[in-house]
Amino acid sequence: MCRKPLNCTLWKVKPDPPEEVRLSPLPGQQLGVQWGPPKSWPFPEIFSLKYWIRYRRHGTSRFRQVGPIEATSFTLRAVRPRARYHIQVAAQDFTDYGELSDWSLPATVCMTLGK
Repeated sequence: MCRKPLNCTLWKVKPDPPEEVRLSPLPGQQLGVQWGPPKSWPFPEIFSLKYWIRYRRHGTSRFRQVGPIEATSFTLRAVRPRARYHIQVAAQDFTDYGELSDWSLPATVCMTLGK
């Protein structure tokens, strides 16, 4: 226990970024995004994480963000046909204890017409 609260260091949990981000074009201008929890995160089935997705179309600088998501998959809706998307995922302890991870390595997909 700290006697002088200002001198205490609070331990903040910061997970590593999610891994193995996979993208799957789906019918109806949708895009499936799947990922795995960081391998360094102990017992993800017990110590849950929540996730955020950020994505942008190729040629634009502004990201859109979705979350928090309590699963390791999500469907982005109303994506544009023939557009290329860059997608990243970040994680945080489910109880909001700590910081958001760094963003995952980007995954890229080109949406094809008719998918």
